[in-house]
Amino acid sequence: MVENYLMKNECDSRELNLSGLGLTCLYHTDKMVLLRSLDLSNNCLSSLPDLSTLCCLQNINVDGNQLQSQELEKVPPQVTCSAQSNST
Repeated sequence: MVENYLMKNECDSRELNLSGLGLTCLYHTDKMVLLRSLDLSNNCLSSLPDLSTLCCLQNINVDGNQLQSQELEKVPPQVTCSAQSNST
């Protein structure tokens, strides 16, 4: 699903909205290194990939997922993170 979106949009955008797609995991972050904003809200994520490779990332939204606090520690300190309504 994400692969199709990235190919369709050629990843020229600096913002990627993957909200509400029912995602349970996220792969191919190596194709997202220039992203400034990533919206993963309202999915079914219980873990996050290594986000340190997203060197341009400024904002991430993971509201409405199933993330525990230790997963949120994977968000680099310079990145603004919205993580409301996460439940396990």
